Amino acid sequence: MRNLRTVAGLKPSQIAFVRFVSNLGNLAHSLKQRMAEIMLLIKAETVQFMMPSEVDAASVLIALIDARGEFPVLLSIDGLVVFDDLKARLEKAILYNEWEIQGHLEQFCW
Repeated sequence: MRNLRTVAGLKPSQIAFVRFVSNLGNLAHSLKQRMAEIMLLIKAETVQFMMPSEVDAASVLIALIDARGEFPVLLSIDGLVVFDDLKARLEKAILYNEWEIQGHLEQFCW
């Protein structure tokens, strides 16, 4: 969650809308019981736990998604982010990663 906030360029004080997605009903149930603590930790105005089938029907306008593992997270950034700034940050990150990969490839080719 922190990585998504960082990528989006959200300030620590900015409140966000977050959706957690999982087929694991037991996990969602356990997390729902800790909703207040989760909202405080991730600085979310609203937190939802959804099944993957519900995401398609949900009105997610603009969001960043971290889809690693069994528990994807959607961070709504509509109205919170300047998209030109986000685009510039992501392009810079891609260039840096390409440069770093190229350096590792050259190192292994010797």
